Amino acid sequence: DGQHGDQMIDLMEKLPVMSPLMTRLMGKLRPADYQPNFPIHLVEKDLGYFVELLAPELRAVSFVEATRQCYAHAVARGKGGDDITGIRQLFDGV
Repeated sequence: DGQHGDQMIDLMEKLPVMSPLMTRLMGKLRPADYQPNFPIHLVEKDLGYFVELLAPELRAVSFVEATRQCYAHAVARGKGGDDITGIRQLFDGV
């Protein structure tokens, strides 16, 4: 629900590893501003390239593949043109 999403945003905003880009994207989540900056389908494509090219050499790419599958699910649900912050819509049931 929206309350849990807001709690997640509060927590993530306090992490010391937050980049300026992630801070800006987190700010878009609060008002549910899903205007695309970088669409989900391009993130999924890039993650697929990463897994395809590096998986044979790296043992720890399962987290990248799991992330790619999340984005592929979003594409399959018609969210491919949405901003990457639109992933939250899947969890909010939008």
